[in-house]
Amino acid sequence: SESNEGADNLVGPIGQVLWKAEQKPTSGDTTATRQQEPLRVLYVITTLSEYDKGTRGTTRGADRLQNVVIPVIQDGIVSMVERGWHVDLYLLCGYEELLPERRQLIQDVLPDGVGLEVWDDAMPYYYSKGNAAKPKEGQSLDVASHGLSRQHRYVVRDKLLQYDFFACFEDDMRITADHVLNFLEISAGVERLRLKAEQSADGLVHVEGESHRDPSTRGKSLDKAE
Repeated sequence: SESNEGADNLVGPIGQVLWKAEQKPTSGDTTATRQQEPLRVLYVITTLSEYDKGTRGTTRGADRLQNVVIPVIQDGIVSMVERGWHVDLYLLCGYEELLPERRQLIQDVLPDGVGLEVWDDAMPYYYSKGNAAKPKEGQSLDVASHGLSRQHRYVVRDKLLQYDFFACFEDDMRITADHVLNFLEISAGVERLRLKAEQSADGLVHVEGESHRDPSTRGKSLDKAE
């Protein structure tokens, strides 16, 4: 169909996702409109603290959820919805419970059609002493705050077939539609090189007409590394 024109030129799964992401929002009830599905994005946020602890230049007790997390979420998701993508939000909380009234603060800034799931008390546990495969007798489990950033793996596993793209990051990182498109463009370019190499006689990609850059124009390392 006309809506899929150009998709076959971007071979490979990443290229297909890029093509989908680049499609402009459509209106009306034409056959092409019905056939063109929007890019499906799961926006996964890992948030360790609902309120600041006073470390790293923050003010103890400051409302991190309202002052940092919600503005970042709103900015990123709105930018994606405006491109016509279907977006859902998944929040991984390192604290015991996101109260209903606090959850409502998030829900209120989300555009229509954006789903919200919350994993309360998502902190994993570990045995803090030693690297033995089995814990010692009487050894207790401790909360692994350093492991919260890895919990998104379980979300991706459970929802792998429901979305085209997973954006997973910490709660103070601003990721917009432009960042997603840039990532997909670079990734699709690398994918095309790999596919080209697989089809060549020697299994290599040959660069023609490459540009040469004067080393003196490169940025200088601040740590004087060579």
